[in-house]
Amino acid sequence: MPAKSKAQFRLMQAIAHKEVKVKGLSPEKAKEYISGQSPRKLPERVKKK
Repeated sequence: MPAKSKAQFRLMQAIAHKEVKVKGLSPEKAKEYISGQSPRKLPERVKKK
């Protein structure tokens, strides 16, 4: 499941590099989440529905 926004991408990157700890999400899962993805074409934030 790819990141939907740059903010989400940055959060997953911080978790993957062990700068931030989030309960229920391991660094390995965060790396898998953002693998092969570039944040260049993502919007800054996504509005809630």
